[in-house]
Amino acid sequence: MATTRENALEPLYVTIKTGCRITGLGATKMNELVAARVIDSFKVDGRRLLVYASLKRLCQSSSRTAA
Repeated sequence: MATTRENALEPLYVTIKTGCRITGLGATKMNELVAARVIDSFKVDGRRLLVYASLKRLCQSSSRTAA
């Protein structure tokens, strides 16, 4: 039987504020990464959304280089 964690859905997109909370980065650094196209994002009605998979890739690549 699958555990609750396996059944949990991950978001497709998150706000800058949520992205900062997830990664531990500040808003300025997050905006720099978006501008450098390290993190995929787009705007909807003036609101910037980050692609969650991009944040995961960033965190995974950072943990590999730190080890």
